Amino acid sequence: MQYSRVTTYEVLERPTAFDELVERVRAGLAPVFQTLPGFVSYVLVHAHDRHAVVSITVWESRASADAATAAASEWARDNLTDLATIRDEFVGDIIMLP
Repeated sequence: MQYSRVTTYEVLERPTAFDELVERVRAGLAPVFQTLPGFVSYVLVHAHDRHAVVSITVWESRASADAATAAASEWARDNLTDLATIRDEFVGDIIMLP
């Protein structure tokens, strides 16, 4: 079974905030995830109408997803506080539906 780590961020209502966030994540957080055991994939979803970003990572195990949560939280505190605020963060089983 695979697990997903999902985090929602509220992005500042500034014209360049989302683009800056994506570039920082691309250059900093994505490489961190790629080095962690059990990493499968990473996507960002931009909810324009809510000034929000949803970060979704997929992991091979619950332990890998939990380890990623600790690494990502620390990275976000150090690199995103001027662009976004974490609103919610959780790890759960992935259930594939037809």
